[in-house]
Amino acid sequence: MMITFWYCSAMDIKSYISIEKSRAAVLADAIGSTVAYIKHLAAGRKRCGESLAIEIEKYTHGEIRCEELRPDVDWAYLRGTAKTIATVSSSVPSA
Repeated sequence: MMITFWYCSAMDIKSYISIEKSRAAVLADAIGSTVAYIKHLAAGRKRCGESLAIEIEKYTHGEIRCEELRPDVDWAYLRGTAKTIATVSSSVPSA
């Protein structure tokens, strides 16, 4: 028996809404935004707020990641996947 794993890499919002004409409207409605705002995000004319980035990632089931929408935010820390200073310090051997 062969098991196939399918990996879906994240995409940017511009690619996501370009797949189907109605995607921008459906996304905007689902997250309580407007089509115009979604298109501004896709074009890079507006900056996505952190809470909206989270809602977009949740709605798209990770197809659009928060990291793509807001690369300036330390999402690894918020996800609990970043090494903390305490973790790094405790793994350094003492002299």
